[in-house]
Parts: sequence; structure tokens; C-alpha cells
Amino acid sequence: EKTLRLLDKAKKKTPLMLIGDEVHNLGSIGFQSVSPDVFKYLLGLSATFKRQFDEEGTQFLLDYFGPVVFEFGLKEAIGICLVPFDYFVHIVTLDELEEAEWIDLTYKIKKASYAAEFADGSSEKELWKTLCFKRRKLVESASGKVSMLPLIFSNIELTRALIFCTDKDPMQLDHVNDLLNNEGINFHQITAQETKNKRALARLIKSFDSGELKVLTSKRVLDEGFNIPQIETAFILASNTVERQWVQRLGRVLRQSPETDKKKAVIYDFVVMPSVNNDSMDSDLKSLIRSELQRVQFFDSLSQNGLEKNGTADLVEKLLALLET
Repeated sequence: EKTLRLLDKAKKKTPLMLIGDEVHNLGSIGFQSVSPDVFKYLLGLSATFKRQFDEEGTQFLLDYFGPVVFEFGLKEAIGICLVPFDYFVHIVTLDELEEAEWIDLTYKIKKASYAAEFADGSSEKELWKTLCFKRRKLVESASGKVSMLPLIFSNIELTRALIFCTDKDPMQLDHVNDLLNNEGINFHQITAQETKNKRALARLIKSFDSGELKVLTSKRVLDEGFNIPQIETAFILASNTVERQWVQRLGRVLRQSPETDKKKAVIYDFVVMPSVNNDSMDSDLKSLIRSELQRVQFFDSLSQNGLEKNGTADLVEKLLALLET
């Protein structure tokens, strides 16, 4: 309130301008409730201003900041200010214990599915949401993703790589770090601590730039507002259903790096294919499969190696078939 009073006083002497970086965040209820009207000029910046699953928040941004005045999409940017990339998808299966948990969770979700349309906050709806979250966590943290990494490493020159891990299960990041240690691969975990310590971060980037440091591992700290353009290879062990995250992760990997003569990037994605039949399908499972399909199609449509060369077409066909069951 004190800040708003000062701004209100200042606007009488000079026109004020608000620049909303990562403007999608300002579509939240919190900002909406205090959105000041003291600014004469407003400018919102974002890779993806639309708030997925929040139409009201998106409409607020358009009403408050005004319509889109300039747009430069990924398709236009790749090859001009972003490097092209190859996209490879690996299908992962659940292990025996994970499969048993999947079947149990799916059974419980089916039993509780009647509550999917209940009001948020009701005990039945919250139980259904908790079960769905546990199943999605199981998919994101499937052990087969980490187990597949050594095979991929053996077929590529691993340098200036980034491994995105889930934030739903901290053990996945620990397992990846343990794997890299066992493989004798020089890596460093990126946490909020490294991003705040400028000296430590500068040393880390210098080591990564030289190629001495081969891999960075992270959860969500690198999704937004962090810049290491030297990254050439990304492994997406976990991804949520929000397109903005996909765009931000591409932005981490495709940035030009003249210092390291970066020509292109490579992205490895992982899709879990649990056993599914007509009896096990439910609305949340279809939503989960649909989001996996949309992510694969999104990345593949922007890649330079296309559907026909990397087996993605077969995966898309499988996911579409699951949605039709």
C-alpha cells in the first residue's frame, strides 16, 4: 500500500510505465487483486503470455496490458536467433513394482472418478486429485528413465548437457547424480543457491564453457530467468502439461553461443508407456496421455529431423490409439 501511494504521488509529476517481465505471472489472483491504475504506459513481455487452464487470468492480462502488439514465434526464431535442434523420444516402461503401483492407483482412481466433477475442497474431490497426483508422479519419476541414460551416453559425445528432473520426487535428481558419479562423469547440480551466488555461478559457467564440466542437473530452477547458452544437449526426464514450460525449456537449450561455436542442439525426451486397457481408462489418464502426445507433437513440429527419422511417428500412433480405447 505504501508503494502504491508513492506511485500515485509520482504520477502527478511524470508519466509512469510498468514493464511486466514474464508477464504471465501477473495473471495470478494476487496481482489481479492489487493491480494498480497509476501507470500511463504498460508493456508485458513473455515467451507465452497465455495462462494454460486459466482463461480468466489470460483475459485479465489482455484487459490490463492490452492486446498483443508484437509476436516472434519459435518457428521464426529458430535459424535466426535460436539454433535448430534434433528431437529424439525414448519409450520407457514401468518396472514390476511401479507397474503394480500403477494398477493399484488406477483402480482407486476409477472408483473415485465420480467425484471428478465435484466442487474443489470436497473430501471426495480432494481424494481423487491426490490419487491422480500420485499416478502422475509415478510417471514423471519412473526409474526406467534414469536407467536408460547410460545407453544414450554411450552413443553420443556427452558435453555441455543439461538434465531436467521432476520436482515431484527429489529422489530422481539424487538417482541421476548418483548415476553420473558412478559413470565418472563430471557434473554439477544447479540449485537456487548456485543461482544466487554470482561468484560460484561464474566459476561453474566457466567450467561448463570449457567442457571440463560435462553435465548440469536441475529440477525447475532452470525453467525461467536463467541463462547458460552453451547448453547443447538436454534430457527431459520430467515435464508438466503446461506449454509455457516446454517453450521455456526450449529457450534454455536453443540459445546461440558464438563462444562455443554452437551450431545446433539435441533434445532427448522420455515417454512412459504403462499397460492400459479399456477397463483402466479414466478422464485423468486420458488427460495425461493427451498431454504427452501434445508435448511430443510440439517438440517434433519444431525439430529439424522430423517425424520420419526418429520413430516419433510410431509413438504418436500409439498414443492416439490409447486415446481411442
